[in-house]
Amino acid sequence: AGAGGGAVCLLCRRKFGSAEQLAKHEQQSEMHRQKVEEAKRAQISEIKKDVHKAAVIQEKKVDKLLRRQDYSQQAKEEREAHKALKEAEEAARLGIDLKKAKDGPDANNKGTMMMKMMGWTDGSGLGSTGQGVTSHVSVVHREERAGIGCGEVTKEEDMILPSDDYKTRVIKKASSRYDKEEDPTAWRQSFSQGD
Repeated sequence: AGAGGGAVCLLCRRKFGSAEQLAKHEQQSEMHRQKVEEAKRAQISEIKKDVHKAAVIQEKKVDKLLRRQDYSQQAKEEREAHKALKEAEEAARLGIDLKKAKDGPDANNKGTMMMKMMGWTDGSGLGSTGQGVTSHVSVVHREERAGIGCGEVTKEEDMILPSDDYKTRVIKKASSRYDKEEDPTAWRQSFSQGD
């Protein structure tokens, strides 16, 4: 029912004098039936568009996820290849055969044959009771141009804590340096003489 006492068919955009005339229009009018069918088709079309849009969005998400997984796998392979290349470059620089280094001592190696003749077995340590080191000698990185006291162990009372204030830190540093010097006056004298 409209505001002025009449009834309105919003679908057909027509105004009727009463609700009975509107009901008659809805039941008998061919134009109204066509408009209802058009509205249903439009509604179905909108639903199909929404479903298609959701499917496309989902497909894009899946594609993006697959691309991300492919990228992660590709990046992992590239990192491994880069690592292998760096190891090969370092081995070439040091003159090491990587295959021999990974396989362990060669059975036909003169040194290995001599050690086996003396009773050594694969995987045991050197020495009369086999107490020696079983793995290769590890490389220790040398810090070039490191400052005085580098690598020395600091006493627990001289350790600087994050909660220490500035004054406490300075006192601990000075105490640590003083304890490390055997004779500070001798060091100062040698420094002033240019030794």
